[in-house]
Amino acid sequence: MKLTENTFRCKGRSDVFHFYPLGDWHIGDPHCAEGHIRKIIKLIKDDPMARWWGGGDYLNAITLVDTKRFDVDVLPNWMLIGSPDEVRGNLKDIVNQEASRFITMVWDIRDKCLGLIEGNHELSISKYHNYDIQQHLCDSLEVPNLTDQAFSRLTFKRGSCASKVVMAYICHGFGGGRSPGAEPNHLGKMMIDKEADIYLRGHSHTFHIMPPQSVICCPTTGKLPDECREKVKRAANWGTMVKSHAVGAATYSSRACYPARPLCAMVIDIEPHRGVTSGGENPGRIMMRELPL
Repeated sequence: MKLTENTFRCKGRSDVFHFYPLGDWHIGDPHCAEGHIRKIIKLIKDDPMARWWGGGDYLNAITLVDTKRFDVDVLPNWMLIGSPDEVRGNLKDIVNQEASRFITMVWDIRDKCLGLIEGNHELSISKYHNYDIQQHLCDSLEVPNLTDQAFSRLTFKRGSCASKVVMAYICHGFGGGRSPGAEPNHLGKMMIDKEADIYLRGHSHTFHIMPPQSVICCPTTGKLPDECREKVKRAANWGTMVKSHAVGAATYSSRACYPARPLCAMVIDIEPHRGVTSGGENPGRIMMRELPL
């Protein structure tokens, strides 16, 4: 786990910051929607108010020794381009080929990255190949390694006004579940024993934004208010950028008949100095929304 803090300077009450959780891209999977990914990257690059977290499973990271999932028929075309010697070199070093492609794709937005969470596909390379590909990605991009989970404290300052703080908890996620209620259950459990304003996870490839959940509270200091205070928690799974069913050779996902997942991303809009902020329990306006691509 890592605890991180980022401070943002606000020009006025109307400032809106946009935070993107980006994960489960699986670069190296032949059905990775790289066109969609490049659209997201361009949005972040062109938006001075945009920041992003990496959510893990950036790479497919499936090598020849993974007899359960590796299949030469579903290698991406870009890995098979070049002379015979170049193709042989690619196939000898599949993970680094995927890593180089990921680094190149996000290079122009590395300065807006708040850190990278490790996914189970990156972990498997470290566990079975003695190669910390997660640290390699972080070192190459010069961004924080958030390990498997992180609390990210976002502090927003505006002139002499009191700072507003938004706390985000981020992990890659765990567990499967194909039923419609699986993801709400995963997210609900995650919110029970962790105190934050925003909860983010991935792994299941399910895009799901939970309805806001209210917590009624009473301040421990100062004058007793006339009414209870309210704190709102928001949680979501950021989905995936991989098609589970596509025309072409059979894949591990299609053989398992994984549920079809939408190719969409999400963004979190934070207006730190707007809305009901009395007493500090409400850190401005926060909205999670689907990002059309």
